Amino acid sequence: MSDLVRRGIAEEISDPIVAVARDGRISWSNAAFRDLTGSASSGDEIGTWLEPSGCHLADLLILARSSTAPMPFRASVKTSSGTKFLKAEHWRLQDAGGPVVALRFFSTEQDASRFVTLTETIDQLNQEVQSRRHAEGALRKAISDLEIANNTKDRILAEVSHDLRTPLNAIIGFSDAMRHGITGPLTDKQSDYVDSIQQSGIILLDLVEQILEVAQERSETDEVVERLVDLDACISRCIEAVRTAKQDKSLVFLVPDDCLLPRLQTEQATITTILMNLLDNAAKFSPHGGQVSVETDRQADGGLSIRVSDQGPGIADDELDRIALPFYRAQATTVANSGGYGLGLSVVDRRLKAINGHFEIRSQIGVGTAVTVHLPANRVHWPQAPDTGSPAQETRQRHRRPDGNTG
Repeated sequence: MSDLVRRGIAEEISDPIVAVARDGRISWSNAAFRDLTGSASSGDEIGTWLEPSGCHLADLLILARSSTAPMPFRASVKTSSGTKFLKAEHWRLQDAGGPVVALRFFSTEQDASRFVTLTETIDQLNQEVQSRRHAEGALRKAISDLEIANNTKDRILAEVSHDLRTPLNAIIGFSDAMRHGITGPLTDKQSDYVDSIQQSGIILLDLVEQILEVAQERSETDEVVERLVDLDACISRCIEAVRTAKQDKSLVFLVPDDCLLPRLQTEQATITTILMNLLDNAAKFSPHGGQVSVETDRQADGGLSIRVSDQGPGIADDELDRIALPFYRAQATTVANSGGYGLGLSVVDRRLKAINGHFEIRSQIGVGTAVTVHLPANRVHWPQAPDTGSPAQETRQRHRRPDGNTG
């Protein structure tokens, strides 16, 4: 508590109160004490104005500085009308300049507890405020340090990822040229090697793009080119790419009938990135010969749901809330050993939010996982049914494989 506040409290008390510094001089006093003595002021020797009964003043002050509770005593006090013998008490206070001894003289029969209680309470409140200010300062510094570290991490990821794209594009481009015989004919083994080089380059480039997606927020000034995207063609291209990358797993892909699929008002890259990440995750965690299913539903408000399901190991309930965090990977052994960097769903989440969409995950251990993407109605253009002239009402009546065979 500040000296100003303490003195303000003392001024409101009718009994004389004086504070004595360690050197025995008056530090401050209230109006009642000044009226009692007539001319006492700060800096005066307290011994000029009072003499305790039964002990020396110096001993009384030493005792008062070591006491933790108010102690009574009697003293003769020089007043404007002569010397008076008064009851008094002393206790220790802590001022800005250091410890002082407060002396209160009983000019009335009032209880002295008001001043003591107020000063002790305000001192405790002041200590708590200071403690909280210190804690808040430490918290602000910790948050600032985290923001700096996070910005540094994002900057490094963005710079490294950007620098990787140029050589990766060169690797993919030159390997593609070799595959098409531009540099001359290849043996079967050389062709296999070139295919592996190109596929590995494509996979690595996709990872780099995902890291860039996570590390860099899209600028408000970036040009967004939206158009009507053919969802059926997009699904087919994504499945073919994933099937090629995971051809050693002999997966079966089931997709919706193309005549029932709408077109989407969005960037081509947005829906392609969403589907590629969901299909890649589903294929990655599916067992050999497993089934990956893509289903679509028309919502009551005209929106669209796209569900990608797998027959993988599933995700525990306590991990579903964290699974979309950047670089988070589920801890199940079968999942943790499947590769990846935990970026797929984070990228999906970011891309969906950009078009006012969202996704949800349902999973059961040992059964599989289904991720459902919800797109708003203003992004969806449904085909007209040829017999009624109205949009198709059901979008999951039949499935077909990408090769056209009915599933």
